[in-house]
Amino acid sequence: LHKYYEFMDTSNQSKDITIYWYWNPYIDDAEDSNFINNTDVTATIKLDAVQISEYAMMKSGKAMVAEAYVSSEFWQDKYSAYIRTIKFDNDLSNLPSSCTGDDDLCWDVSYSSTQNKKVYGYLIDSGLKDSTDSTKPLYNLYIVSEAPIFAPVYSSYLFSFVGYENGKYISNLISIDFNNNFNTSKVEYMYDMFYNCSSLISLDLSSFNTSNVTYMDSMFYHCSSLTDLDLSSFNTSNVTDMGGMFRQCDSLTSLNLSNFNTSNVTYMSYMFESCSSLTNLDLSSFNTSNVKGMSNMFYNCSSLTSLDLSSFNTSKVTDMSYTFSNCSSLTNINLSSFNTSNVTNMSYMFESCSSLTSIDLSSFNTSNVTNMDGMFYNCSSLTNLDLSNFNTSKVTMMFYMFRECSSLTTTINVMNVSITDYSYMFDGAATKSGAKITVNYIADASFLVDNMIATKSSNSNVVKGVEI
Repeated sequence: LHKYYEFMDTSNQSKDITIYWYWNPYIDDAEDSNFINNTDVTATIKLDAVQISEYAMMKSGKAMVAEAYVSSEFWQDKYSAYIRTIKFDNDLSNLPSSCTGDDDLCWDVSYSSTQNKKVYGYLIDSGLKDSTDSTKPLYNLYIVSEAPIFAPVYSSYLFSFVGYENGKYISNLISIDFNNNFNTSKVEYMYDMFYNCSSLISLDLSSFNTSNVTYMDSMFYHCSSLTDLDLSSFNTSNVTDMGGMFRQCDSLTSLNLSNFNTSNVTYMSYMFESCSSLTNLDLSSFNTSNVKGMSNMFYNCSSLTSLDLSSFNTSKVTDMSYTFSNCSSLTNINLSSFNTSNVTNMSYMFESCSSLTSIDLSSFNTSNVTNMDGMFYNCSSLTNLDLSNFNTSKVTMMFYMFRECSSLTTTINVMNVSITDYSYMFDGAATKSGAKITVNYIADASFLVDNMIATKSSNSNVVKGVEI
């Protein structure tokens, strides 16, 4: 136990902690079996406690004005894109003698004008310039108070220090040092907290207390340079929304979420979208029993080679569009536990999963699906696909459904005469030797199937099957 910090108020004076201990396996002292699962270990803990009569709460990064979020204080557009580092501290010795805003680059960022302990934010010129505009200085930001600094309930966009010029976002923030002086125990909203921090490489959130947080959607959205993100201390038991949480974290190669409690999460759409460097993702601990939205959840996770979702409960999910779209390196995917009885949208679900040779969809219930547009578009390596259990009686859209599935052999049953869009449905499909797609149909859909087959390429082996 290296160090542990916790703020406790008078209503909660007890805390359970877990002590992790280890032994050196390279020292020849005793058999490992003497240590593993040993319940007789005792420990003496020294507790240093400090009474805090007052704390200081800081402002949120954005304020709601006329139903829109606007910048405020030191993260206003004038400086936000040019803040290079952030450090929290209780050292006020370098605080400017006056703190009046733009004149001295110092702001009172206290949550309330009436709180006794103030929080100040001040900028110091780093001596560096913005790489794209040499007239813009880069600043180091210090957030200081003589009392412990607490984050507000609404901490959304708190560190979203970005600007927008010439059609692109600008961010120079490379590091945040919380310095054990940033308490998040009162925070409930963390969505977009680090939004567009595209220059951050690592982020140490080991001091974060997230036990009261309910919203984490888009929390790290477009932190495209992050390579190190330790979330092992996160308590997500009250979180309901994780949509887009890691969206466009392009540089992350691994992500350990084994401690995540997702039992209350209802929204996971875009959660890992464009995490294009992730090679491994263990979601075996995920409880998805309350999730309703999974659209684009793994979209463009183009380095993942396998994905075991056998623990997923998808009984409440209604939208699976683009869920695995452009997972171009996937060679294995386990969907055996998927319950799709409430799903209405499967459009582009496996689009461009170009390395998959087979997908077991035997558990799929498609009785409520209305949209299958592009569902297998560009699955160029798929050879066999058993769709015999597919109920297409409510499907009205099959645009691009099998386009460029050049190696595929399968049979699809058309069970609805009201399919309105089937353009390019079989374009480039079943063009390789041995491939074949058979289209069976209900009686009233015979003419419709003729038109569907007419969308094939000249060398496509797509044939009309039998009436069902």
